[in-house]
Amino acid sequence: MSSAHKSTDDAAGGTAGALERLKANVTYAEFLQKEFDTMKYLDRLLESAREDGAGRGGAAEPQIERSSESLDAKKIKALRAELLQHVEAIDSEIRAQVSNQHQELLTQVNVIDDLEESFSSIHARVKALKDATRRVRGQIEEPYLEAQKRIRQLQIVQEASDLVRKVIRFLAVTGKLRTHVKQSSTSSLHLPKAAQCVHELQLLRQGDDLVGVEVIDREVAWIEKAHQQVLSDASRILLQGMESQNQAEVASALQVFYNLDILGEKIATTLQMIESKANSAITAVLDAD
Repeated sequence: MSSAHKSTDDAAGGTAGALERLKANVTYAEFLQKEFDTMKYLDRLLESAREDGAGRGGAAEPQIERSSESLDAKKIKALRAELLQHVEAIDSEIRAQVSNQHQELLTQVNVIDDLEESFSSIHARVKALKDATRRVRGQIEEPYLEAQKRIRQLQIVQEASDLVRKVIRFLAVTGKLRTHVKQSSTSSLHLPKAAQCVHELQLLRQGDDLVGVEVIDREVAWIEKAHQQVLSDASRILLQGMESQNQAEVASALQVFYNLDILGEKIATTLQMIESKANSAITAVLDAD
C-alpha cells in the first residue's frame, strides 16, 4: 500500500475514533441523529425549564407566573450558555483532530492536486482526440460527398445516353420496316425482314423508357398497322403455299411467324384450320355419295 493510501486510512481511522467518542457522549448523541430538529430541541428544553421552575415554586406559583418573562429569559441564557459550551467542546475536538492529522491532511491535499493534474491532462488529450477526429471527418466527408455527386451525375448521363441510343435505334428500325413493308407488296421475301423489324421494335418499347417520347409516340400507330399487315400477308402466303405446295412460300411464311415469336401458336392454329377443312371436304364427299 502507498504512503498516500496509508495516510488516508490513518486519517479516516482518527476521524472515526473522534466520531465514536462524540456518539458515546450522551450530551452530543442527540445532535448526531439524522432526524434531529433544532426547533423541537429548543421547545423541549424550554418546556423542561418551565417545569423545573414550576416544581421549585410550589405555593408561590402566582408570583412565578407574573415573572414568567424574566424566568424564560434566564433559562434561555442558561441554555444558550450550555449550547455554546458544547460548541466550544466540539471546536476543540475538531482542532485536536486537525492538529493530530495535520501531516495526513497535507498528504491528501497533494494527492488531490496530483489527481487534478491527471484529470487536466486526460481532458486535454480527449479534446485533442476530438479535434483530430473532427478534422479527419471533414477531410473524408467532403471528398465522399463530391464523389457521390459525380456518381449521380454519371448515372444520369448514362441513363440519358441509353435513352438516346434506344431512340436512334427505334427510328432506324422503323425506317427499315417502312422499306421492307413497301417492298413486300412486290416480293414475299421481304416479309421475314419486316417481321424481324416489328419484333425488335416491340422489344425496344418494353418498359417505360420510351413512354412519352414524342418522336416515338408518332410512330406507334403506324407500326401496329404494319404488324397486322405482315401477319395477314404471312397467313395468306402460308395457305397459298400449302394449297399450291410451294415450299418457298411456306418457308417464307413460317420464317415470318418465327421472327415474330409466334411460330408454335401459328402452326397449331393452321393445323386446326387444315383439319377442319379436311373434315368438311370428307363430309362433303361422303354426303355426295
